[in-house]
Amino acid sequence: MRKSIAITITVLAIAGCATNATVIPQTGGIYKTISYGQTQPIALNDALSGAESQCSRLKKRYEVSDQKDETIPQVPNTVLGEMLNKSGLINPPVDYRVTLTFTCV
Repeated sequence: MRKSIAITITVLAIAGCATNATVIPQTGGIYKTISYGQTQPIALNDALSGAESQCSRLKKRYEVSDQKDETIPQVPNTVLGEMLNKSGLINPPVDYRVTLTFTCV
């Protein structure tokens, strides 16, 4: 019983820290984080969460030196795509990508 409670707590703790961002180490202590979202603020928030997560492991704070926001081109709508989207069988398309360049200071 205690073992299953410990496992549940560990899984919930990890899930609470999850982010949609990918952090890529660069040379010279520079990092890039790439995140996708249905809106620019969602993608930006995820990218910032990725930077925060990376730097907090080093017990430092992040400092953003560059931000690139991109709109991802939409796939043409089809009757089947609209039916699946309205029925909830597929998720809405991802519309934005945010790339942050940052350092941990």
